[in-house]
Amino acid sequence: MSGKLTKMAIANAYTALIDEKAFSKITVKDITDRAGINRQTFYYHFRDVYDLVTWIGTEAIREVIGDETDFSNCMMKICDHMIQHRTQIMNMHHDSDMTDVRRLLRDVLSPMMSQTVGAQAEGLGQGDRDTVIQITTLTTSEIILEWIDHGMQPTDRFARLADLVEANMKNTVAFLRS
Repeated sequence: MSGKLTKMAIANAYTALIDEKAFSKITVKDITDRAGINRQTFYYHFRDVYDLVTWIGTEAIREVIGDETDFSNCMMKICDHMIQHRTQIMNMHHDSDMTDVRRLLRDVLSPMMSQTVGAQAEGLGQGDRDTVIQITTLTTSEIILEWIDHGMQPTDRFARLADLVEANMKNTVAFLRS
């Protein structure tokens, strides 16, 4: 099995398990048994379950947003994707330490922020660009957590918040340019 196929088999095993039981109850052994691989193969690809979940989230966002650079459009695509995987997200969210969930969101959102902020921050130095990415990532992850806390209901409020974060990002970029 190639590296990408093995990673996908591991991800599929985790996805099936999170539908069945709480995040904290899923072990590397559960995943390897479900995927039909040994622990050494798992650890060749991932450091731990958290690393696996981060990879799954990052790959999902990459697939969902594609080359999109409009922040609000990206957020709505992510919102739609998360609603489709609501059970898995809620299982992980309710069963995890909030510090882990925040870190996971930041790790997963960071590449998207680099893509969307990069489109807006043309001409800024790397330090300023990194600052805008960090501010936008932190703000966005807290908005998503709040949305998850309230049951991930598809609302106009989420779209409005995404628009406000995008406006804040553009204002920050304009401020840093002046």
